[in-house]
Amino acid sequence: MPAPALSAPGSRTGLSSDDWQFRQNAITERLLTALEDVVWRYRALAPNGLPPGLVAEAVTAEVAHHLLVARDALRRLPIPD
Repeated sequence: MPAPALSAPGSRTGLSSDDWQFRQNAITERLLTALEDVVWRYRALAPNGLPPGLVAEAVTAEVAHHLLVARDALRRLPIPD
């Protein structure tokens, strides 16, 4: 699926409410998939004896990154007419 076109935050385009909802759902789905990937990746690393503090710090940083990306995409989503 192609990435939605970016626009200035809060701008209005000819976007229908259904298109807006579809794009919002796509952003949410990408976030949830990325977070699931983080969980699986770090569960796989757990038996390797890495210090728990290091793993927690890495997970926190990665989750924060994915939230930032999703928040930015939602802010750039044009307001439906």
